[in-house]
Amino acid sequence: MPRKLLRLLLIFLLAASPLPAAENLKFHHLTIEDGLSQNTVNAIAQDKTGFLWIGTQDGLNKYDGSGFVQYKTDPANPDSLGENYVYCLAIDRHDVMWIGTRGRGLNRYDPKTGRFATFCYDPSNTDAVNDNFIFTLLADPDGTTLWVGTEQNGLNRFDTVRQTSTKFRHEAGNPGSISGDRITALCRDASGSLWIGTRENGLNLFLEKEGRFLHFPHDPAVASSLSDDCVNAIREDRRGNLWIGTRNGLNLLDREKRTFTVFRHDPQSPTSLSHNRVTALHEDRSGRFWVGTEGGLNLFDRDRQTFSSWKEDAANRFSLSNNDVMNIFEDDNGTLWFGTFTGGLNKLVRPKFAHIQRDPADPGSLPQNSVWAIFVDSAGMVWFGTESEGLCRWDRTAGTFTTFRSREDDPTSLTSNVVQAIFEDAHQTLWIGTDSGLNRFDRQTGRFTRFLDDLRFLGSPDCRDIMKITGDREGNLWLATYGGVCRFVPGPVPGPVPGSGPVPGSGPVPGSGPGSDSVSGQDRQDLGNAPVPPGMATPTASSAPREEADPATFSFLVPVAGKNSLSHKRVRTVFQDSTGLFWFGTENGLNRYDAATGRFDLFAHDPARPDSLSHNRVYSVFEDAQGALWVCTKNGLNRFDRTTGRCRLFSERDGLSNNTVYGVLADRQGALWMSTNNGLTRLDPATGQARTFSVDDGLQSNEFNMGSFCQAPDGEMFFGGINGVNAFYPDRITYNTRPPPVVLTTFRKLDQVVLTARELADRPELHLSYRDNFFSFEFAALDFVAPTRNRYAYKMEGFDSDWIHCGNRRYAAYTNLSGGRFVFRVKASNNDGVWNETGTAITLVIPPPPWKTWWAYCLYAAALFGSVSGYVAWKKAQHAREMAFQQRLNEAANRFVPHEFLTILGKPDILEVGLGDQVQKEMTIFFSDIRSFTNISEKLSPKENIDFINGYLGNVGPVIREHHGFIDKYIGDAVMALFPTSPDDAVRAAVGSLQAVDRFNAIRRQEHLEPIRIGIGLNTGTLMLGTVGERHRINATVISDAVNLASRIEGQTKVYGAGILITDSTLERLVRRQDFLIRTVDRIAVKGKDRAVAIHEVFSGAPAPELEYKSTILDRYEEAITLYYQRKFAEAGRLFGECVRPGVADKCVQMYLERCRFYAAAPPPPDWDGVTRLTSK
Repeated sequence: MPRKLLRLLLIFLLAASPLPAAENLKFHHLTIEDGLSQNTVNAIAQDKTGFLWIGTQDGLNKYDGSGFVQYKTDPANPDSLGENYVYCLAIDRHDVMWIGTRGRGLNRYDPKTGRFATFCYDPSNTDAVNDNFIFTLLADPDGTTLWVGTEQNGLNRFDTVRQTSTKFRHEAGNPGSISGDRITALCRDASGSLWIGTRENGLNLFLEKEGRFLHFPHDPAVASSLSDDCVNAIREDRRGNLWIGTRNGLNLLDREKRTFTVFRHDPQSPTSLSHNRVTALHEDRSGRFWVGTEGGLNLFDRDRQTFSSWKEDAANRFSLSNNDVMNIFEDDNGTLWFGTFTGGLNKLVRPKFAHIQRDPADPGSLPQNSVWAIFVDSAGMVWFGTESEGLCRWDRTAGTFTTFRSREDDPTSLTSNVVQAIFEDAHQTLWIGTDSGLNRFDRQTGRFTRFLDDLRFLGSPDCRDIMKITGDREGNLWLATYGGVCRFVPGPVPGPVPGSGPVPGSGPVPGSGPGSDSVSGQDRQDLGNAPVPPGMATPTASSAPREEADPATFSFLVPVAGKNSLSHKRVRTVFQDSTGLFWFGTENGLNRYDAATGRFDLFAHDPARPDSLSHNRVYSVFEDAQGALWVCTKNGLNRFDRTTGRCRLFSERDGLSNNTVYGVLADRQGALWMSTNNGLTRLDPATGQARTFSVDDGLQSNEFNMGSFCQAPDGEMFFGGINGVNAFYPDRITYNTRPPPVVLTTFRKLDQVVLTARELADRPELHLSYRDNFFSFEFAALDFVAPTRNRYAYKMEGFDSDWIHCGNRRYAAYTNLSGGRFVFRVKASNNDGVWNETGTAITLVIPPPPWKTWWAYCLYAAALFGSVSGYVAWKKAQHAREMAFQQRLNEAANRFVPHEFLTILGKPDILEVGLGDQVQKEMTIFFSDIRSFTNISEKLSPKENIDFINGYLGNVGPVIREHHGFIDKYIGDAVMALFPTSPDDAVRAAVGSLQAVDRFNAIRRQEHLEPIRIGIGLNTGTLMLGTVGERHRINATVISDAVNLASRIEGQTKVYGAGILITDSTLERLVRRQDFLIRTVDRIAVKGKDRAVAIHEVFSGAPAPELEYKSTILDRYEEAITLYYQRKFAEAGRLFGECVRPGVADKCVQMYLERCRFYAAAPPPPDWDGVTRLTSK
């Protein structure tokens, strides 16, 4: 069978099999860059908890799905690993792991204690294992016997309880002894027999009851003998066959005849073994037999006696990472792992979807990965329209791709290589829509007939840009174009050109016809002539020469101002529903068109109506078996009620993978499958439940293309995107149904590791101190199919009222838990959403602090009673003394207000001000504060404090007035000022205030005093200025949320290391924004407010070095901010990293660097909006 045909047949059959076929396997690589201690993987094992253990040439590793814990030798720790070079691993029935090393003998790891014990060769101890180089291990089911294969000194039977060993060495002249002392492989078969492979002396069978060995050596004179005396691997399959991998091929033993059938590499046969040196053998739970060699990985078909092979491909990041496959392991969920030489660990990805894509090494494959249109014709041929490489036909029977391209010198070729629409009519005529016109394909001649000039009659080349083709009930073609809707009545199709033959594979198959059409949102109908519907324009004869001689008729629907017509000329889809009405999806809403009356009805997005169409850009329309209409838009999927015009929106909030929905298909159970800009989604309309799929499931990419979807008559679905096409049968997709084991991996106090996974597993309770006011747990779901898609939820019973769903985040942190008894619980789901509801849990016991005990509260009560009694007596005396003074003081102070306040109120003097006078006005609020004022104040006497504050205010106040502002009030060291004219005045005053403080600090330095720093927050909004109080006490005040926000923004200057912060409301109202240097800082939501506010730093008044630095990085910094809010954290992190300068402390840059690193490792949930929510006022 030709290689290409084999590949395509295997891809076609993929949907029925949980394992992808030859040349389509994908491997995920884990290397030293992912935390693996070294890239040569000698051994893999899994313990009862579910952790994966990997032995390398430089250390032992434990893997939990997200990272590795490394174990290495530590000379200062006798309980550490004895040697870093790990040859082999074996885990016995008691979950104790045995490690064979190179140079330090046998090591044991006890999971209960976390300690390693080393058993080295000791010439004085006859019970010790007799070699320090342990090459292979086998743990017997009895839990006490470990078979140890050594490098030079034969086989040891080690009693793990008594720690004694029995040795089996080769004895010259004794034919019943083992054939050689260099042991390389061990296998116990289903009958209990032990098979031993040696490096130089062939295969041995140990007859334990007789205490002797049978030998199976290589004999060059006997073709049916073992192919080579160097045995690397032994495996018995479920059929009872014993397989031996040697240095010179794969051997199958006939036990009765004691003969071998040998499979070797044949350079002339692509289905032979890929390399003769066989290094690993494994039969998986599905019965597939895998063969690892030094020249690639093989899958052996034992019925056909053929091999499929995979090798390293530098051009394919999903290929095998190295051709030398040293071991094969299957975990408890059926995931296959391959250890390689220098290539790290390879995990076989189990995709749910077949992936059709371009093979750069095969010119006869799909010509381009970006596919814009798909159609399955009546002959079963699959047609792909590509972005720029023409039309491609896939003959699934022959396994061939045929590409048709546009050629300038050939008028019978395609009009353009940009193919956007494909349709077959009832006569099996194929119509192709491109960005340059309509084409009719003649299957007999392989030629195209072009229809160009009729589509240009309106003078717009956009009419030639065809996005969709469908047929109506009268047999006409309807074209959705970027110049409107075109109705096309084809003329008669000419017969074959004399002397021409059919294009191979292009004709209809016997029995095919209209009833075997594919479903792609395009209904095939019988063609015929029909009158032009009302409202359609018919083109006049073109003076340009016609490229089509048939009497075809074109008529058009275009937008006409002031008339009932199409809402926009850009039409992306056209669809006729079961009632005969047409639906046009445009750039400006959904149009319903009645061809009988010419009436248009527009359904558009209305922000005031949540049940209106969710977005005006409509990509496609679909009608399900129940007659429900589904509309795909740029903002979700709409279930459209044709009676009321109302929509039920399904979006990311309902579980869709993305809001940009390109196309929808329905499976036989009524579930909807939709392509989006971020994966594939399956939606059950009855329950509203959604399941998403990503590249981890085998998608060509998470990004699909508009119009690139189709369903074959047998239910097979096709979705195309930027990296090829996915094909699948929905009812054949297999899901991971195993709930994942859940473990606690780390307990930390103040970010310091206190307990590891092993220690947590042994502790039913965890006792903490009341001083442990910040601690966290880390956890893992030990399911490795697609660990990045595992999901978690946790709850601290006694503190959390409900489960906290944290997505893929694997930790939970708590602060300041009060005393009590708590239970911390974690549950998790696997990649397909199957939850382990039981999860894992640990009890926490926290005693209350001494000041919260019962006897402490008794003392508090007694002290309170005495204090209150004394205070009341003192207060009465104090009150009597203060009243006289306060009365005189109030009479003078209670009538003082700033002059500007009177001006705004429109009062000539203060005598005219009355209670309740008020005016509403938009102003900019200026709020400033001295940083660390408390520390400064504590060092000063009261008089020095007053002098200090007055000196500071004496510098700042004039600056405010100079820029047309006035001070509303002083609050200790804080200043609140108002700017009624322009926000530009406030910003200039803020810059000037920083400069005034610099001058103030210069004087303080001369007096050897500590310089001060201030923070300034600006916000612009509507204020209510007026007088409040009562008849005897009036106070001028300002009432507005804008004031509170300015104060909160000033408080954030310390957090972001900025001198001046302004809100977006101030920024947007600046008249001369170019006068200032401004950069974006963050989006925040203050406590108690839902609306997020963007804040910006004005650094025009910064010191010269800081000013130069921030100006230099400004463009790169703003680009990084944009990428960050687009969720491109890795790219944003790279740009923020480029902003870092030695010796320059930029809090904003450092903050975003940390955020990017965090979100790159643990992506935020889909509803993440990037807003920092302040938790304190």
